[in-house]
Amino acid sequence: MRLTLLTLAIALSAFGVWSQSSSAQSTAIPDSVGIADGSAIGRVTSFLIGEWRAPLCGLTPPEGESIWFQNGDYCEWKSSDRGRLVAQRDKEHHVRAITLTRETKSAANAGAIVDSISSALRALGLTGVECAPGSSPAGEIRSWLYAQRDVIVHVSEITPASGPPRLLTVAVDDPKAFPLILCESPTKAQ
Repeated sequence: MRLTLLTLAIALSAFGVWSQSSSAQSTAIPDSVGIADGSAIGRVTSFLIGEWRAPLCGLTPPEGESIWFQNGDYCEWKSSDRGRLVAQRDKEHHVRAITLTRETKSAANAGAIVDSISSALRALGLTGVECAPGSSPAGEIRSWLYAQRDVIVHVSEITPASGPPRLLTVAVDDPKAFPLILCESPTKAQ
C-alpha cells in the first residue's frame, strides 16, 4: 500500500492529537455565535457536535496546534461519546474548517460510526467516494471523501497494529483548499 506524505502528515497529526493531554488554552473567550450559521460546513459541524452544548472558544489553541486563519480563533467540544471536535474560524467568526478525532471500542463500532457519518453527510446533500486504502506509522487507513459545491469532508478510519480503530474527520469550506491526493483512486462510496 502506498504511503503519501500528506496521508502521513494527517495520520501523525491525528496520532499527536490523541496522545495530547493538554486542553484548550485561551487568552480571550470569543463567543460561539456563527457555529451553526446555516452554511454547509455549519450544518456538518452541528451534526458532528450532536446535542448542542457551549464550546470552549479561544485565541490560543491547545499546545501543538495552530490557528489556521489570520486573526481567527477556534471553538472546541469534547465528549466521551463523540470525541473532540475543533472548529477553526476566520476573523469574522465563520467556521472555515473542522477536525473531529474520535476513539472507538472496536472495528464494528468504528464501522457503525463511519456508516452514521456517511449517511448524515449524504442526507445533507454531499456525494461520496471511497478512497484507496493506505498505511502510515499510525496504522492502516481506510477513508472516504464527501463533497458538494461549498464543503468537502474527509473521513478516515485509522487502525493501529494493536487496539481499536480511531477516526479522524476533516472538513473545509473551500473544496479547492483540500489536498485531493489524500483520496487517490477513489471508488463510489456506498
